Amino acid sequence: MKLSAGFLVTTVMLGLALAGARGEPVATDTAGVSRQIGDTIRRVFYDPSRLPAFEAVESSAGAGLDWVKAGLAALGASHTGRYTPDQIDYYEVMDAYASAGVGDRAKAIFPPDGIITYPGIGMIPREIEGRTFAAYVYDGSPADKAGIRTGDEILGVDGQPFHEIASFRPRVDQFVGVQLRRTAQGEPLTIAVPVIAVRPAAMLRGAIRSSARIVERDGRRLGYVRIWSYAVPGVHRLLAELLTTTLRDADGLILDMRGRWGGAPPDAAEMFVGRAPAMELVGRDGRIVTANMRWQKPVVGLIDAGARSGMEILAFALKKAGVPLVGTRTAGALLAGRAYVMGDDSLLIAAVMDVRVDGVRLEGVGVAPDIEVAFDRRYAGGADPQLERALSVLAERLRR
Repeated sequence: MKLSAGFLVTTVMLGLALAGARGEPVATDTAGVSRQIGDTIRRVFYDPSRLPAFEAVESSAGAGLDWVKAGLAALGASHTGRYTPDQIDYYEVMDAYASAGVGDRAKAIFPPDGIITYPGIGMIPREIEGRTFAAYVYDGSPADKAGIRTGDEILGVDGQPFHEIASFRPRVDQFVGVQLRRTAQGEPLTIAVPVIAVRPAAMLRGAIRSSARIVERDGRRLGYVRIWSYAVPGVHRLLAELLTTTLRDADGLILDMRGRWGGAPPDAAEMFVGRAPAMELVGRDGRIVTANMRWQKPVVGLIDAGARSGMEILAFALKKAGVPLVGTRTAGALLAGRAYVMGDDSLLIAAVMDVRVDGVRLEGVGVAPDIEVAFDRRYAGGADPQLERALSVLAERLRR
């Protein structure tokens, strides 16, 4: 499957365009998949000068795939890694680009119709210093509604060790008991959470919708929305809808870009700082359709290392337009890449192009906030100091 440079840059969220295995050597044994990974990287990686470091790790490897993580890390590039079906990331990446080339492979991996799902509760774990924490809890998800909070230490599920996929696979449409600790020395709690068959794109869109709200602060109505991902279809349209409904009466907006994936198109900032006139289409039945949404009120942006790729382009554009950014530096992960389905159904992501934004290379650099606010998620108990500071900044701007 041949992709144009324009398509690759437009999909630079992860910068991914999923490529099926058509035309690729098919290998299902470990040794064959290992060769397939090495051959693919040598053929497509954007910077050949870095290949010797990759090949040094590859040449010292045994018969398994244990070398792959270290080999890809040796390339020192974003949008370069391998995802496997025991990771939530695998399903989210697959679903974000299911329509961009996975084709019949999706039907083989997710029979019979290729509908991508995984068993879960809407909580994304991260291991920090040997302990597992709820790093992200999707707004409106089963985990959110059950009371799991960002920063909770996850101890187990139904009395067994925690695994982000395996813990929930046999329990879809049932409740599980998630054991957690809310403070470092606190007593363990058990929270009953329903397990669902998560459709990743729908979960991410739903989380964006559920995040939108108005916060009363100092007599002002402050709007808030979190763009969990711009990569899945329909996000631009969804944001336009929220800005003209749920957030319409807000005096200003907190735009939270601390997402899971990037995917924002190069012109995404136009919705929030563009000066083109807003346009609505009114049908004979009185139904109004927003054709061109432009938010004309003050905006404050929220960023951290979760803002990556296309989301960094959005943050860069907002900062250039004078929108204050609160939080910590973005990921500095801005290359264009492709994802290849390997013979063992894993996804190999390879950076295939470098990217410049207004002549600036953000890879390895990121976008710095105007107001630095650190956030250690461990045992946060749902508190969010970055959001609190952003609300104060927006309220102050409105007072002026």
